[in-house]
Amino acid sequence: MDWLHKTKHKIEENRDEPEIKIENSDSLQNKIHAQQDHLDSISKKLESVKDEYGEALSNLMSVKKELIEKKKELENLKSKK
Repeated sequence: MDWLHKTKHKIEENRDEPEIKIENSDSLQNKIHAQQDHLDSISKKLESVKDEYGEALSNLMSVKKELIEKKKELENLKSKK
């Protein structure tokens, strides 16, 4: 007779499981969504940093080119004297 009681108790526990699984599923979906948002944010920041780095590097190369030209002009002026 004890086995009937155990079986009935298991059936009642199994009825609660779908609700728990749904709650766990919702919780996991929320976590996934939050992590995806965080990943998107990081990707946008990385892209903007890459753009800024490229711009800074371009400016640096331009300034270096100008500096080399000015040094050449200065050397030409010194050699003409």
